[in-house]
Amino acid sequence: MTDKISTLIESYSSWTISFDASNPLNTISVVGIDSNIINGEQGCITVEVNLADYKHKIIDISTSSFFIYSSNSRFPIYFRAVNNKIKLSNIIYNLFDENEVITIDPFVMCQQLLANYSNYNFFRQIKLLEYNAKYTLNNNDLSYVASTFQFIENVSVDECIDELLLGCESIFSSGRTISVLLSGGYDSRLNLAISLEMAKKYGNKITLWHEYKDEQEFVFSKNVAESLGIPLNVKDRSTFSESLNQVIFNSNYIRNNGPTYRTNIPRWFNYLHHIKMTDENSIIFGHGAEGHKGKYYNQIDTIGEVTKAFGVDTASVEYIAKALGLEVNNESQISLFDRLQKHSQFYLDLSSKIDFIHYHAYVANGYGVRTHAMSQYFDIPFPFLDEKFLSLVFSLPREDKEEFNLVINIIQKLRPEFLDMPFISANMKSLKSKSLRQKIVHTQVIQSLRKLKMKYFYKTNNAQKITKSQQSILNEFNYIPKSKITLALKKMLDSRVSTPVPYLRYEHTLQLYLFLKLCEDEKNISFVCK
Repeated sequence: MTDKISTLIESYSSWTISFDASNPLNTISVVGIDSNIINGEQGCITVEVNLADYKHKIIDISTSSFFIYSSNSRFPIYFRAVNNKIKLSNIIYNLFDENEVITIDPFVMCQQLLANYSNYNFFRQIKLLEYNAKYTLNNNDLSYVASTFQFIENVSVDECIDELLLGCESIFSSGRTISVLLSGGYDSRLNLAISLEMAKKYGNKITLWHEYKDEQEFVFSKNVAESLGIPLNVKDRSTFSESLNQVIFNSNYIRNNGPTYRTNIPRWFNYLHHIKMTDENSIIFGHGAEGHKGKYYNQIDTIGEVTKAFGVDTASVEYIAKALGLEVNNESQISLFDRLQKHSQFYLDLSSKIDFIHYHAYVANGYGVRTHAMSQYFDIPFPFLDEKFLSLVFSLPREDKEEFNLVINIIQKLRPEFLDMPFISANMKSLKSKSLRQKIVHTQVIQSLRKLKMKYFYKTNNAQKITKSQQSILNEFNYIPKSKITLALKKMLDSRVSTPVPYLRYEHTLQLYLFLKLCEDEKNISFVCK
């Protein structure tokens, strides 16, 4: 199993595009798997990158124009300019040079130690391109041209459904087995309804997989499976916990996923690998993002309130910064949401602007690194991130999206009987209807207890997110950090039980420490926070 995991991790596709800013047409080069330069007519060049079922045009160059297109949130694109040399890559590690000093934004770093939302420029010399956007080159830097999302007038729900199903047909028409990740929520029920529709047309076999978290959700999932006569494969969350270290401490994994990957990826890694081993030709369907779900309308009355809805609590960031001996300000967060508000202005309706900002601040950036990894390692498709589909969804009137209306309408069209079965959902932010709230079983009592115990949780349980075996591996490193910040992170990890830091997510601290350590080791880089 260890060898298979390592081989799978090594399969990650890394590409880097480089060129001279003063003469890109004649100096461009591409290094990496599944990327190529297409020479067009009249001195034009297009650079494309292929990822699983997704092909994306990144660069168009001619003698008179130069455009860079970021992807949808299937993968990130990082940009760096050093003197006259421009580099783009899907792997942030590829943009570091040996023996240099890299500056970390302290606010962004402390925010990362609270939550995995990498929607800022973590390293000041490197830019993360905004997803679904068009850029041009301007004096060795990038200038934002426009979003590649479109506002489409008079959109109907049926148009959205048709576009989604069209995208799903391109994925599932091969007839391969569809392995559906089934939970108790709306998303997995929708995925299953779509899978059954595809199976009717293309003869796909369907298998169902459930990650056991609690009995109630398991019963809901089991009832759905039994209604279809399909066996439900059940695995407890702890089943593959012993294999976590094979992923977390793997140098290739650290190098490719960077300092900001979602911490649930290693847990899912071994589970999804197990699913693929039962049928290597299967398509795993799940882990979709939620840009289509019409959330947060009830929390935002004006566009100026998006920072409060989607931003990080500044006081918590300051608390972490103090523990690390750093000074921070929230200029990064202010800049991010000012930019997103400005870029959303081509939409007239507030709900559409909220959709756009929610996608960029949470869906794309919170899940972007996860979708990148899931696509790379397991060829998981993400039809709900299709640009045309989301353009249609964002253009819908509010009433067609809010309270899961679009999701419900798709299920109603494909499998109406699914709506008569209970759901369990954590997405209560989306709801104002009492009738719908009553239909969804929601663990509000458990959440209330969690809030009451939050102080205790952060001071004890959260410190145990780093296991004894992981601490043993860290101790075996016997590593003396080169940078002050790397040393501070190491001390936090070593003292997590004796003097835990409230609010700090120690599993995030570990992944950041391992990435900085790797860069110091392999490229002799020094990191500073300022």
